Amino acid sequence: MPLNYSPKNPFFDPRKRIIEKLFNSNIALTIGKLLKPIFDLEQYFTKKRIKNWEIGGLGKLSNPSNFLKSDLTDEKIFLQINKLLDKQSEILDLGCNCGRTLNVLFENGFYNLNGVDIMKSSFELGRSEFSNMYKNDNTNFYCDSFQDFLLKAPSNKYDLIYTRGATVELINPYFPLVKNLARVSKKYILLCIFENLHYYPRLWEWEFLKEGYYLMHLERLIDNNFFTYLLFEKNPNIKNI
Repeated sequence: MPLNYSPKNPFFDPRKRIIEKLFNSNIALTIGKLLKPIFDLEQYFTKKRIKNWEIGGLGKLSNPSNFLKSDLTDEKIFLQINKLLDKQSEILDLGCNCGRTLNVLFENGFYNLNGVDIMKSSFELGRSEFSNMYKNDNTNFYCDSFQDFLLKAPSNKYDLIYTRGATVELINPYFPLVKNLARVSKKYILLCIFENLHYYPRLWEWEFLKEGYYLMHLERLIDNNFFTYLLFEKNPNIKNI
């Protein structure tokens, strides 16, 4: 499938934060590995942020009610998945919150759904708002950090893994995120991210290429407040670098 580029985005500058991208994608993981026997840098830098999202609560950015109403991004994720997969496919939402995007998939016939989020209260809200999906025997929700969940997940478990918003962008690059995503996915990984605004900008295409994935679709919307969509596909002909 060819790359599909949206019209030229006046907000995107590939040079922006380039030093951070180079460090996060090439140096941080090596440093983290070397120091891990002595001091876990990734845990030190992320534990406070994880705790804030784990607690959630009214009046906070992490209030699950902020993530209840479906929007254009949910629809775009569904349309992309619907083109790639059949209805029996196993799908993982990394950072599902209450499950609004999963519910769009569920209402369109995808039932083998899985969601991971650190916030327990988001699942409580989801059970009341999306009760049919939560009652489905083939839908599973896991209250866990991404790091712990991915380390425990079996290899080649999910046909497609997707994430949207400040999810993977909050994971410190000292953790081998891309390696674990590539291991757990059978075929596809879809990232919907604020490419120039997130905490840890990275050279995503380069990192996934090292794990045997290539970029099959790229879309940058022409408003700086919208996501960049990056779809990666596992290619057995690409040897890991």
